[in-house]
Amino acid sequence: MKPSLKLNFPVIGQCLLVMLLTALMVYFFRAHLATGERQHEQVSHLFDAKSIDAKLDKFALELSVGNLRHFDELQQLDRALQQLTNKQQNRHVSMEFLAYLRLLRHKMALMEQLKTQAVGMRNGLTYLPVVLDEMIVTQHPQALLGSTILASLVTSGQPLDELLLDTRIRTLAEASVISQNHALLSRRFVNHIQVAVEYYRQVHATRQDYLAINSKQAFARLYGAQMDLHGSQLRQTRTLSEQLFGLAVVLLLTLLFILQRLNKAKNHALQASQLLHDAIERLQEGFALYDSEGTLMLTNQCWLRHYGVASRSEFPQTLSEWQQRQSEFVQEQSDTPQRLQRTTHGRWLQIRHARTAEGGYVYISVDVTEFKEVEAELKTAAAVYQATQEGIMTTNAELEIMAVNPAFTRITGYQEQEVLGKKPNLLSSGRHDKRFYEHMWQTLQTKGEWAAEIWNRRKDGTVYPEWLAISAVQDEQGQVQQYIAVLSDMTERKEQEAKIAYQAMYDALTGLPNRRLLLDRICQDLKQIERQPHLSALLFIDLDRFKRINDAMGHDAGDNLLLEVANRLNHLVRRTDTLARFGGDEFVLLLSQISEVEDAAKVAEKILACLAQPFTINGFEVISGASIGIAIMPDDAREQQEILRRADLAMYKAKESGRNQYHYFAPSMQQQVNRRVELEQLLRRAITSNELEVFYQPIIELKTGQLHGFEALTRWTHQGQYIAPDEFIPVAEESGLISELGEWMLMRATSDIAALNRTLDLDCCLSANISSQQYRLGFNATTLRHILAQTGFKPANLALEITESILLDDDEAILAWLEGLRATGAQLSIDDFGTGYSSLSYLRRFPINTIKIDKSFIHEFAHAPDSQNLVRAILSMAASLGLSVIAEGVEHVAQLEGLKEMDCDLVQGYVYAKPMSLSELEIWCKTFSQNHLQDLA
Repeated sequence: MKPSLKLNFPVIGQCLLVMLLTALMVYFFRAHLATGERQHEQVSHLFDAKSIDAKLDKFALELSVGNLRHFDELQQLDRALQQLTNKQQNRHVSMEFLAYLRLLRHKMALMEQLKTQAVGMRNGLTYLPVVLDEMIVTQHPQALLGSTILASLVTSGQPLDELLLDTRIRTLAEASVISQNHALLSRRFVNHIQVAVEYYRQVHATRQDYLAINSKQAFARLYGAQMDLHGSQLRQTRTLSEQLFGLAVVLLLTLLFILQRLNKAKNHALQASQLLHDAIERLQEGFALYDSEGTLMLTNQCWLRHYGVASRSEFPQTLSEWQQRQSEFVQEQSDTPQRLQRTTHGRWLQIRHARTAEGGYVYISVDVTEFKEVEAELKTAAAVYQATQEGIMTTNAELEIMAVNPAFTRITGYQEQEVLGKKPNLLSSGRHDKRFYEHMWQTLQTKGEWAAEIWNRRKDGTVYPEWLAISAVQDEQGQVQQYIAVLSDMTERKEQEAKIAYQAMYDALTGLPNRRLLLDRICQDLKQIERQPHLSALLFIDLDRFKRINDAMGHDAGDNLLLEVANRLNHLVRRTDTLARFGGDEFVLLLSQISEVEDAAKVAEKILACLAQPFTINGFEVISGASIGIAIMPDDAREQQEILRRADLAMYKAKESGRNQYHYFAPSMQQQVNRRVELEQLLRRAITSNELEVFYQPIIELKTGQLHGFEALTRWTHQGQYIAPDEFIPVAEESGLISELGEWMLMRATSDIAALNRTLDLDCCLSANISSQQYRLGFNATTLRHILAQTGFKPANLALEITESILLDDDEAILAWLEGLRATGAQLSIDDFGTGYSSLSYLRRFPINTIKIDKSFIHEFAHAPDSQNLVRAILSMAASLGLSVIAEGVEHVAQLEGLKEMDCDLVQGYVYAKPMSLSELEIWCKTFSQNHLQDLA
């Protein structure tokens, strides 16, 4: 940074010369500019006035020839003239300009007079054609004369012959006296023509007065006077400019002379200053010089760098200001003779100062940051050494312990004074042999470090696992000076690893082996079978009604039930068997090395009997039960996943057979699985390739014999082979295809019956089945409304058939779903009523309209009194609840007659028609209608 020195030069005189020269130049420029601006403004006003004059002349010409326009433009000219006059009132303007403005004002007044007269003339002339038309119509003898008079007035550009005009008017007036029949028209015409002629003369007179005003000559005089004035001003400005220029030249020469003298003195001063500057900049310390008044005179870059500023202008310029702003530059400082400061940039400075002979101050700053960092690192290392959780032990080259930290004492139990000077082998547990330690020392000598897991002994004699890392510290010659050992207690880690290993193999809730450990046990058993052939059994146990208990009583109750089940099962199995919780409410029991296949059945029977006993959960008695699938190894499978899958298949077979029983795996089960997989693939293609059809079976009103509606039934024929709904519908439900299939069937059926109703002029209803899986897959009221809107089918004619099983959940969500469907206007019907868990509470709680009696009761109707009583009870109950009843599966007249006696509402079955295609249905409907009409006749 270059120093700032006071120079004893006549700077004030130099500045005055420069200021004077600058003032002269500014004055010259402003005078020249003002002259041009005044001239431009005055000329602009002249031409504004000239423009107003021209527009007034144009307006006067148009008025004089009868061309009457809107007078808005004249008002605008008046305002413009007034504004121009107002601008000149406060200015020093020539008398010629003011006279010209007064002349324009006089022309404006004549224009107003001319406007009034022209309007009067126009009004008079406007009525004359009307009177003239009446004269022509009435065949007035002077009509031609009137036309001639009117033409002489309205002809543009022709001078008016007043003598001839007066003669013609008198002639017309005299004729009115002679002809009494046309006197009124003649007088009206004469009166109006005289008024028009009078206004015409006034317009002519005013126009002559207007034209007598010679504004062009006045403007020419005004413009000439303005140009003369401007020329005079330019000459004055030029003379003044020449005088100022001469004065500026004299001042400039004087200034150049002074600058030459100053430049020589400045060069001498700069040379001396540069020497001082170079010397100060080469200092490794920061340097700052203040004069006796405390003003900063000189600094070097090192000083500025210490305080984090880029230039001297950013640093305080006085000593007092610097001291006041210490907080901006310094975070910490001490009051020692040599002040220690820490800057905001994190640097540590040592500051010294001294007085100069002139009473000023010299400040020297030294950066001691590295020293402070080393000091801080040593403090940190000491703190870490004391606070770290790892034990630290240092020895000399002879392996004598020199120091240990508190963590070493906490881990080993030895105080520092108990181990100083001793060998580290006092911690040896005896678990490692001589070769272990030889390898450790060999690694230390070759690599300088060693780390491994080791077992050591505490002071109290307990042996514990430890992670030990040893480093050798060498001097410059490569000789070992000391060893540093860092040891970590691994006891807790080992316990956590054991806990994690346990959790990886055992169920957290029941403590039983989990799926992973079970698979490992099965794998080991299969390997044992290969070495020593024997029989083993796998029992797949699934709790019955667990979901209902869990949902009704809560998950805590479900967990308690699982614990009770696990406890009971544990008391039934051998120590060599493996009982595992497979997941959810599923358990798997591996019976290893059984004598015969029947042994598995005996264990299964014990389990069923055990689990059939009531459980007490949260003070309530609940009954669960189980379904068990049994697979035999190696007869059924020789691979762990396959044996599990086959036991699972057998379990599902047990559930299908009625629950609370066991079932052995049979090859036919696998065939059923394969068939279901095949059907799923075929069904997926069938939906997209239109292999499916909708058949319809009529529903008849029993009392009247009239056609009520139809039930829609899906039919599938693949490559000429009929596939029954009982076979492919369960596959569709399991795979989720029931959603797409159900919506397709509903769309097709509503479209077909809507078209049939229109074609045959019917109003038939439609019944369609809705699977419970469709509810879970998202079928809802929105979907139904969309289908009905597309097909145009009446919602009130649609009945959706649901099974009793969907009502068993008694869930608010199910209720809301059904109410949503009902809100569309569709009816709800319970299909196969009486075969499930029928309950009157369901019929009251849910929005049901119709129940369908299952065909199994109708088949036994004729020869089974119990079935008749049951049907009669259903009909009575439905009547009391206001529900309609459909009896399906009616095949014989006897069944039909019996139902009629019981007042059944609707029937459906082969006694009327089998399910048929749409084309067959249309023919059947026509035939049925004709037969019904004949029966009525």
